[in-house]
Amino acid sequence: MSNFKLIFAVFLMLILMSRSGGAVSLTDNCQTAYSIAERALEQIQLGQVKTGLQKLQTAVSRFCPEDALLNYNLGHAFYKSGKPGQAVYYFQKAVQKEPKNPKYLNNLAFAMLKAKDDIPAALNHAQKALKLRKTKTILGTYFELIKTSFQQDQNIVSFRRLTNLRNQYPDHTKINNQWEQMLTLLSGDGQHYVGDETLDIDSLKAIDTRLKKKYPTYALIIGISDYEKMSGPQFAVRDAKNFRKLLIRTGTLSQKPKYCRLLTNKSATIGKMYVALDWLVRQGKLNPQATMIFYFSGHGAPQISSDGKNLHGRYLLAYEVQKDVISDKTAMNLAFLEKQIQTMPNQKTLAIIDACYSGGKKSSFNQKLSARKFRKPLFTAHIPIISAAASDKAAEEYPPGKQGAFTYFFMQGMMGPADGDGDQWVDSYEAFQYAVSKLDALGKDQNPQITVRARIPLTRVTSEQSD
Repeated sequence: MSNFKLIFAVFLMLILMSRSGGAVSLTDNCQTAYSIAERALEQIQLGQVKTGLQKLQTAVSRFCPEDALLNYNLGHAFYKSGKPGQAVYYFQKAVQKEPKNPKYLNNLAFAMLKAKDDIPAALNHAQKALKLRKTKTILGTYFELIKTSFQQDQNIVSFRRLTNLRNQYPDHTKINNQWEQMLTLLSGDGQHYVGDETLDIDSLKAIDTRLKKKYPTYALIIGISDYEKMSGPQFAVRDAKNFRKLLIRTGTLSQKPKYCRLLTNKSATIGKMYVALDWLVRQGKLNPQATMIFYFSGHGAPQISSDGKNLHGRYLLAYEVQKDVISDKTAMNLAFLEKQIQTMPNQKTLAIIDACYSGGKKSSFNQKLSARKFRKPLFTAHIPIISAAASDKAAEEYPPGKQGAFTYFFMQGMMGPADGDGDQWVDSYEAFQYAVSKLDALGKDQNPQITVRARIPLTRVTSEQSD
């Protein structure tokens, strides 16, 4: 309601100025329109939105249709009522009267974005608004429009727009993050990939019920692509969902899919992550013969002292994390995770982390230089914990497969190619070795790590898939 209060104050000021002979001169009809608008906004403030909106529309269309401020505020009222398409019409009328008003231009561009109405034109409006007035709100609108335009057709024009924006705001984290993602998609990190290489999990033959394992599998799978206050790895949610899907289709989750908990984006808050991890640990203690799996794809980050000399810990970032304030309240400490996982008595326990802590790619970006000084191993557990990248390396994404690079090739191996001994089961170490070989062949310097070379069966494959 604060926006409506602000609009109400503007109307009231203009009405008082017109009545006292101030700088604003209104015709009798427009004075009537402002009086009606004043009462309409009072009704909107009281929650009578529909009635107030009708009166506001009457004030504009019947008494003062060419007034820029009235049209702007009618557009604003329509937008607040969940009607961005109608808002566009009135914002356009306001811009026609005042084409150099940055607020009018920005609101028109944003309404067009939400209405999915002529994105190229909306981009031009937002760009013009930003030239007239550089504010955080206008910058945000222009940035979102560039992202939307690129998502629609992945054209070089959108990338050039973002490059220019990046040059103007070199320290803007979201812009830098998006720029890297666009560059990767356009060039394939210099590999110039062609075609779609996504994993076709649905084509795999479902596991034969006669070959199912005697004991169940419990899994906690987390993927975060969109954080509350920053961008995340583009394919992290896809990583998580595909990993779960493959384990259910041909893997150890085929018995009881309900034994898997999946947390993505908004559902992956730190509270829910702690609760889900506690659930996994309890299930392990209750079912000591079961296979236990933890998987995470998203941002990782080091916690470093202000002078950059001391490493206080490394974290998996939860959805609501604040980028410059990393703590146990918004991120999960790797040491805590390792300790919890090791409390389970299960011999078949596996953790996979597709994140990095070097300050690049799937890491947080604010500690890039100092983080590389710390090359201490991420884990020392006596159970297999796999990390997609070493502590000083970047965990990259693989655009042709639309997944994180390590996860993509680890899963590709799970689908059959990693079955080196031909026993028609792909285990954790076979899939790890396969992923490492593929990353090395592509020249991706991630240096994936594994604490213990244990062989935990993951997927059942046919002889044809193993070839």
